[in-house]
Amino acid sequence: MMTPETEALLYQCRVALLQYGDEQLGALLGYWFKFMIGEEAMDEELDDLCLLLDYRVQSWGAKTSYGTYTAWWEVEGYLAPEGGVFICADMVSLRQCLLNMPVEQFGLVMELAYQARLVEVELRGEPSLLTGNGFLRQLAAWLGDVASRFKNVQWGNLSHLRQNLETKDQRRMHEQEIIARASQHGYLVVYPSTTRVVKNGFQHWCKVSDRPSICVEVAGLQLARVLIDTKPLGDRSKQIMETFQIYDRLMACAEPYISRSREQMHQAVLRQVYRRLVVLEEVLAEDAEQVAQDFVALWSDILEEERQQLAERRERLAALAEPRWMITLKGMPVQENDPAVPPLPETVVLPDQWASLLTKEHLCAFLTFLKLPANSRHAKANLVERLLKRIEIDQTTKAQFFEVFASELAVPPWELEELFACTATERKRWVEEGKLLVLEHRSFHKAGSDMIYPVFDRRVILTVSHEQLEEWRAEHQACVHERRKAGAQAAAASRKAKRDTST
Repeated sequence: MMTPETEALLYQCRVALLQYGDEQLGALLGYWFKFMIGEEAMDEELDDLCLLLDYRVQSWGAKTSYGTYTAWWEVEGYLAPEGGVFICADMVSLRQCLLNMPVEQFGLVMELAYQARLVEVELRGEPSLLTGNGFLRQLAAWLGDVASRFKNVQWGNLSHLRQNLETKDQRRMHEQEIIARASQHGYLVVYPSTTRVVKNGFQHWCKVSDRPSICVEVAGLQLARVLIDTKPLGDRSKQIMETFQIYDRLMACAEPYISRSREQMHQAVLRQVYRRLVVLEEVLAEDAEQVAQDFVALWSDILEEERQQLAERRERLAALAEPRWMITLKGMPVQENDPAVPPLPETVVLPDQWASLLTKEHLCAFLTFLKLPANSRHAKANLVERLLKRIEIDQTTKAQFFEVFASELAVPPWELEELFACTATERKRWVEEGKLLVLEHRSFHKAGSDMIYPVFDRRVILTVSHEQLEEWRAEHQACVHERRKAGAQAAAASRKAKRDTST
């Protein structure tokens, strides 16, 4: 609960604040706002005050403004070396808002003033501030004094306030210079005085540059530690750590530096803190930056390996995306009478419906391979006629055609049974016995399930003679006869054994 004294002091501060002109009032609050840029303590309060007082935030020279500090900071504020500016959308409404707001809300404004003064005191090296009601008394007196002395002076002439802001801007420029150097080197050297702005800025650079965060933390005059955090890589972190064996490679890289540290009786060790963070502890301070540089070089090698793997994977996927006939056609030798594609027996002929088994794309691709005129705008019948003439006079072309379109010209089971004048049982038996080799299996959907069936290479099927089929049948009959004979002998032996037992 707020004490009566605190409430009275807040009213006193509000009266002193409202003595300012509209322009000075807006600028003074903007001055306090600006002092909090990059300070983590007031992020949520700044957002609330921006919405409450109708302030918007934008980078210097930019046209886009944001309704809250956090929105500006996350999009562009952390990268803006020149800082940002808080602009009141309506000066008249600002005065009325301050006048009408409950004293508890006005306390939030005074908290902003206190936090801004803390930063100002640190920058100027002044004595520490009073806290609580003591600060409110000081602030009320200061506000009244400044308002009376600069009542008719433009904000731009309040030099003592501008100098404080310039000090803040200089610090921010220095932070951006540190981030720029760290980005150039690929790692950040962290001292106790390194600010959150620098750490966040370097983390963001790592994220957009697809690099792990490599930091050298100075632990004293003699020792340091190096941290390799793959968090900026996001969802790729685990995959990269495992795929490229990051820990093992870091260990190989760090081994010489660990040995140097242990020679001087320090306990240097490389350990994986958790899945994405690896830390090299107690490395010699004089070696720390060289370690970081080695890790940066190692990461460049890993990125190159990843790019090569990705390129190879894309090539494999592209190859899988191409149909088998196209892959075969691309690998087909162009020389005539090439021994790799021997001529086919005369018994191997095209089926009557062969043209319906192929598309215009098939025909155009093969005609182009033969260096014959082919255009997808031509009628399919013309393409078929042109190709058929070539096949009839050139056995090598015929062999190549059957090789390329082996799958498209394959013999399904029902056609095989017709060609061989055999039953489905015979066909299945010859497949099981290895007499007929299956080219591939296909499927069709029926009665709610996928039915699988084999197809056969037409070149092989059409070379099987009637005599060979009869031989297969004779072999089977002989096998059946032998099995029946063996079965009869076994049955007779069993009956004789039973008779002997009964007697």
